[in-house]
Amino acid sequence: MFGAPFGVRSAADVRFAAAVAMGITHNVSETGMLVESELNLETGNRIDFEFMIGYRPVAGVAEVVRLAHADRDGVNGYGVRFVDFSGDSRKRFQSFLERL
Repeated sequence: MFGAPFGVRSAADVRFAAAVAMGITHNVSETGMLVESELNLETGNRIDFEFMIGYRPVAGVAEVVRLAHADRDGVNGYGVRFVDFSGDSRKRFQSFLERL
């Protein structure tokens, strides 16, 4: 099992339906992350995400599980739970977490 969320801030592409936005990752963990984003999403929406670990992207699908507000969470955005990863993204992401 992996430890607590880590505070890696990374640029992320976030896509929902036809909308694409840049976001910033916060509090990334094995199961999900906090994404600072301008997209107008609701709990239950599924998004496509992509962020970089080193020089390689980690991509997949995540589900919005909570709305984040600056006064409570320090950022406006969304707490998302990872649903699926593309290609070998899950393996590389877990390997990265093990090295922390």
